[in-house]
Amino acid sequence: MEFDPSTPGIPENLILAGGSGTLIVDWNSARRATGYRLNLQVTGDPPPRCYGLFSEERLHRPPDDSSAKRRKIIRYSIDAAAGNRMSVKNKKQFGIWMDNHHATIIGHADATDGEFKVVGHAKNPGADGNSNENAAQNQQKTLQAHFFKEITSHMQNADEVHVTGTGTIQEQFIHYLAETPQFKNTVAKECTSNKMSDERLVEFITGKFN
Repeated sequence: MEFDPSTPGIPENLILAGGSGTLIVDWNSARRATGYRLNLQVTGDPPPRCYGLFSEERLHRPPDDSSAKRRKIIRYSIDAAAGNRMSVKNKKQFGIWMDNHHATIIGHADATDGEFKVVGHAKNPGADGNSNENAAQNQQKTLQAHFFKEITSHMQNADEVHVTGTGTIQEQFIHYLAETPQFKNTVAKECTSNKMSDERLVEFITGKFN
């Protein structure tokens, strides 16, 4: 292989430092290099808008010293509003109407679907009434835990949940979410409402998140 004596060398010992809005990049000057270009890439899907203001300075070292340092200071800002719009759009939001025995779960059928719809139902038959009081209470707790687990099976990785219905079961369900590791960071809100049709419930939940 022939060697081109005019080909610049490869910069070495790249060091990045800085914080939000500023990057300081240091590297060893490469032999025969007359200029350098650095690109700043901010990840995202789609990537957020990024604005850059670049400046460059040469540290005071002999120009023929291959170990001389180059420094580039990159100052940038990101369109936070665009990022916020994306984060809201990508949130997994669910709504639930429930009482002690029935639950209807509202959500998105898939990540690209922008409209809410019914994604599942859950039922709690209740204790059979043929046991003594202590046994009935234990059975009721077991059935309720199964009921709550069945509801959450329809809302995997939920970011926000709005729970509505009658009685106090909503508060118990929100407490269950808080104690479940998978949902410990889920933001849950609740209100009371009477039983309504699936179509009306979809409208109700849509209004809670808009």
